[in-house]
Amino acid sequence: MTGNLSNIGRCCMAFNEDNQSERLKFVDFWSKYVLTHDDKDWSVQQNKIINSCLRSSAMTKELYLKMKAKPNIPASDK
Repeated sequence: MTGNLSNIGRCCMAFNEDNQSERLKFVDFWSKYVLTHDDKDWSVQQNKIINSCLRSSAMTKELYLKMKAKPNIPASDK
C-alpha cells in the first residue's frame, strides 16, 4: 500500500509542477500581449474576465442553474 501512496504523491507533485509551469507560461504570454497590443484591445478582454468572475462569485447554485437554462443571446441582440 505504501508503494501506491508514494506513486500518488509523485503524480501529484508532477501535476503541481506542470500546473505551475503552465501558469508561468501564460503569465509570460499575457504580459507580452499587453505590451504589444493596444490598451483598448486587451482591456475589453480583461473586463469580460473580471466581470465574469465577479458575477460567478456572487452567484448561488440556483442562479447558476437558472442562467444555464436560458439560451445564450448575444448582448447586441437584446
